[in-house]
Amino acid sequence: MLLNYYGFYPGFLADAFFNEFGEVNLDILSVSSTQAVLEQLDSGIITTLTGTNFAVDGTGSPTGGTITGISFETSGSNTIAEISGISWSLVAFDEALAALEEDDNPVPMSDLFDSSGAITVDASTANQPLDMTDWEDLLPFINNSVNVTGTNSSDDILGGAGRDSLDGGDGFDFIFGGNGQDTLIGGAGDDEMIGGDSENDLRDVMYGGDGADYMDGNYGNDELRGDAGNDTLIGGFGADTVLGGDGDDNLTAQAWGDLLFGGDGNDFINGGFGYDRVNGGTGADAFFHLGVAGHGSDWIQDFDSVEGDYLLYGGTATADQFQINYADTENAGEAGISEAFIIYRPTGQILWALVDGGGQEEINLMIGSTLYDLMA
Repeated sequence: MLLNYYGFYPGFLADAFFNEFGEVNLDILSVSSTQAVLEQLDSGIITTLTGTNFAVDGTGSPTGGTITGISFETSGSNTIAEISGISWSLVAFDEALAALEEDDNPVPMSDLFDSSGAITVDASTANQPLDMTDWEDLLPFINNSVNVTGTNSSDDILGGAGRDSLDGGDGFDFIFGGNGQDTLIGGAGDDEMIGGDSENDLRDVMYGGDGADYMDGNYGNDELRGDAGNDTLIGGFGADTVLGGDGDDNLTAQAWGDLLFGGDGNDFINGGFGYDRVNGGTGADAFFHLGVAGHGSDWIQDFDSVEGDYLLYGGTATADQFQINYADTENAGEAGISEAFIIYRPTGQILWALVDGGGQEEINLMIGSTLYDLMA
């Protein structure tokens, strides 16, 4: 199924058939064996169904026929969108509209959308944003891939339960992957991307592109790439890989054992709950630990005090409650340089392990707003 969206009416899909109260409100303008033309009386949207063997009874209710295409126009004859590549029963389509109206049941309509293979939505030439919030009830029941190319404006793009590819294009976009193994691409602009909201969600891969993006993998073992800009990246619940890219990024993994890479810039890196491996990259990076046992022990692979890196403690403590132990760990870093293990003495917990930390001249720890050199 291919839906080409040209603009003129963001969020057109529901308004083509329903009024503001969720009631089907259509006037049948004409019917032939190959075409039915409908007008939604509130919005003025003209919907043309094309196909074969259309038949209706005396009340205008369909009794047979197959829909092979649908077009939507404004009252001013501007084409909003066109659907092709479908083979839907006209009777089943009418029944699906009734199920939405009478029972608030999206499944029959979702089944029609899902019956035509992968769904492609192309809005790349549209003159107004793409708004897919009208699809919100349908998409959780669509298992085929949903592949969306957004506009150069600020779009609302949603995926289904399958393996989706969602590209926002330029603009300040909101992209929601849904359940499934999805690829989300923000493009230029300050985008917001959410992987999914169910514990059954699979691995998502997100690319922020240019701009200050907000990305949340939520459930699943996700990969988040902030790319350029000052991004906020949250791995969520899973064993995630989080890469900040260029800019001063805020990276949080939340749960499980994660991999975090700050990249260029002065980054804030929070491994979250679990035992994580982190790499700040270039710049003065802050490595955060909440100060509770569940937060685990984070291995910092490139701590460099010369660049301004420091440890950030999230609890209440004094500097003399921390100590550094040195030990060689096989295959951890450069041979002959020991690792530095930062221990919170009241509990004995290792909070951070600095790979090759024995080669540092300073190991700075911030408590509150005060910076302490633990080697002083």
